[in-house]
Amino acid sequence: MSEHLFIAGGSVRAAAQSAVRAGFRVTAADRFCDRDLADSCEAVLVSDYPAGILPLAQQLAPTAWLYTGGLENEPDLVDAVSHRHHLLGLPGSVLRQLRDPWQLSDVLARDGLRFPRPVPRPPHGVAGRWLVKPVRSCGGARIRWFDPRRDAGGTAPCSAPDPGLAASRGGGVTYYQPWIRGPAHGIIFLAAHGSATLLGVTRQLVGCVWAGAGGFQYVGSIGPIACDALTLRTLQRIGDCLAAAFPLCGLVGVDTIFAGTEIWTIEVNPRYTAAVEVLERATGVAAIGQHWDACQSGRLPSPTAVPAAPMYGKAVVYALRECTIGAAFYERLEAARGSWDDDAFADLPQLGTVLRAGQPILTVFAQGSDARTVHRRLRCLARTVHAWCDR
Repeated sequence: MSEHLFIAGGSVRAAAQSAVRAGFRVTAADRFCDRDLADSCEAVLVSDYPAGILPLAQQLAPTAWLYTGGLENEPDLVDAVSHRHHLLGLPGSVLRQLRDPWQLSDVLARDGLRFPRPVPRPPHGVAGRWLVKPVRSCGGARIRWFDPRRDAGGTAPCSAPDPGLAASRGGGVTYYQPWIRGPAHGIIFLAAHGSATLLGVTRQLVGCVWAGAGGFQYVGSIGPIACDALTLRTLQRIGDCLAAAFPLCGLVGVDTIFAGTEIWTIEVNPRYTAAVEVLERATGVAAIGQHWDACQSGRLPSPTAVPAAPMYGKAVVYALRECTIGAAFYERLEAARGSWDDDAFADLPQLGTVLRAGQPILTVFAQGSDARTVHRRLRCLARTVHAWCDR
């Protein structure tokens, strides 16, 4: 395959490398332009993110394109780029519906599926713990616990459950959603023509202090996770429900909470998600090739059993304090390759990059016979990276 593909988003390295493995010629645009992205394909830094994506897209010859994390919250931008390039994914009209928590809640409820019903105003006097969530959410950023004292008068609440609200309001608009206790899981589907194929399940790592994260911030994923037959049937129902209600095509990530025997859908990300890379390592499949087939011809793979072992994991390591990426950082990284796999580090920052506390340094990868082993190795790798930044 020698098709050209334009990929844009907040961080596109994983999707771009997947596309290159599938045989595409890639032009990639994101806000970091890490070293390994630039080594993989033609890469462009978008300093004015996300607005700078459009003028860059207008300079390229018309081609196929897809978006990654963050741009599902930019339906107008998605449509503007799609005026020039052929979109492999969902247009703005569908994103406005799918990213509206009230519409999503209604769709799932009609099929008897669980979704924590949101409310537009602070839930004073309502039992249970509640979250305050931005309608333009990505990676768990800016999600926090509802505090009756802090939120006495509301924090830029949604005025009403309204179709298209999530995409039409600004980034400061919030809503309120019940908190569901249980481990977070990322479910990956491939969808087309009203059907969905379950590709795999991953356990999500959220707010891990050892990675320099906090709150509900996405850190990484471990998988593939084996599920019993009942769980798999419920997950398939979720995929089919979403694919039928919204004209989904290509890769779709569904964030869920496994609360005992109950599975709660939390959010839908209609794109190549961070967890896809974990499944790719487990199966050897280049998922962007599957995404292309689903979007272009509606072709879905036959359901296959994902190998249970070994397990793979990834974790984003965030800076604990301000630091600068210098030559010594890469000397330590190269020295560490003898102790870890050659591909244990990715999203490598450019020399001279100044990172503030809380910004991502890089991504680490590990594998092992079980989730506990993978988790331990990810923690060790994160500790190592933080030590490099302290010297």
